[in-house]
Amino acid sequence: MGLNSHLFAIYINKTNNMDKFKNFLLYIWQLPQNLLGLIMLLFMKPYVSKENYKGITYVISKKMSGGISLGNYVILSNKYKSKNVSHKTWDHEYGHTRDSRLFGPLYLIVIGLPSIIWAWMYGTIIKPTQNGYYKFYTEKRADRLGGVER
Repeated sequence: MGLNSHLFAIYINKTNNMDKFKNFLLYIWQLPQNLLGLIMLLFMKPYVSKENYKGITYVISKKMSGGISLGNYVILSNKYKSKNVSHKTWDHEYGHTRDSRLFGPLYLIVIGLPSIIWAWMYGTIIKPTQNGYYKFYTEKRADRLGGVER
């Protein structure tokens, strides 16, 4: 191995270590929602499927009725199991993940709780309209950050 190859290998190793360190800090920054996500995963077993999409763990469960994004974990209903068919839902939840990364420990208060309350109210108290669900600020942000057009 030549000197240039050796230096490149050292650079790659340092880059990988830096990425691991950044991911660790990001996980800690989102710790409240990451812990809640891990707890929810325990109750969602058995999984229909589990995969990594855009660096996030997506779990499909028959026990879930919709979708929820908690830090590095997204749990979706079985009806969204095909990301090719349900790419808007997968990307919408990724948008919530981006908000989680931005707000860190404030995410559950600023985005998570209002989003869950809105999801409950919509269709229960508020009459559904076409795409009306996505007009609420938390859902509109998730669409924008996830690159979803409605």
